[in-house]
Amino acid sequence: MRVNYRRGGYGLLVTPILCLLSLPAVSSAAMISGGTAAFTGTLPVSHATTSLTPPYMQFNPALGTLLAIHFDFLTSFNGNVTITDSSTVDSTVNVSFGELVNVYNVSNTTVLATASGTASASGVSVPGNGSAVVIPIVFTNVSSTSTLSNSAQFSPFIGTGTVSLPVGAVGNAQTSPGLFLPFTIDASGIGSAEVEITYEYTPLGKILTPEPATAAFVGLGLIVFGAFKMRGRRQLLR
Repeated sequence: MRVNYRRGGYGLLVTPILCLLSLPAVSSAAMISGGTAAFTGTLPVSHATTSLTPPYMQFNPALGTLLAIHFDFLTSFNGNVTITDSSTVDSTVNVSFGELVNVYNVSNTTVLATASGTASASGVSVPGNGSAVVIPIVFTNVSSTSTLSNSAQFSPFIGTGTVSLPVGAVGNAQTSPGLFLPFTIDASGIGSAEVEITYEYTPLGKILTPEPATAAFVGLGLIVFGAFKMRGRRQLLR
């Protein structure tokens, strides 16, 4: 008996191809730097009067579609924490200090990116007689990254010019365990940060393609499934 396999065979081979074409498409994102800017100032630094300098280059829309803005921070501090305890109780404490840096939008109303640097000192003896204890605090180029992906905030970054961003910084110190009242803890010194921004975008005219690993696995599975179906159909027709 002669059997025509053409219709069933082609149908089963075409099915995997159609499934591959229907897979979710992913884009190959590109990156371009908008430059590096910095600030240095005595903490606290007010974002009302301080901006990162120099201004950043804007993202040229002719390159493609902006997806995200990455802020890469290098945060530093050089200063002191001063503790004065008049409780008459001597203490031994651990001292921790943190510097918080906030980058704001151009209208100075919303924080776009945040970074922090920390340092600590262990086993600090604090007399309870009111004598001041000064603890040096230094850290340099603490790296961190913050990503802005809210497209509603992208507008000031898009163009062919520059964009200037306000920046603020504060320092905070505390002890563990806590001290007995009355006491004061003051942190003072110079805070700074270098901040590079990188634009992540889809290049203009970029062809979207199925994710390679997913496409390969799904395609292989469908082809194997098709081969078994063809084999089973042949056996039934015999």
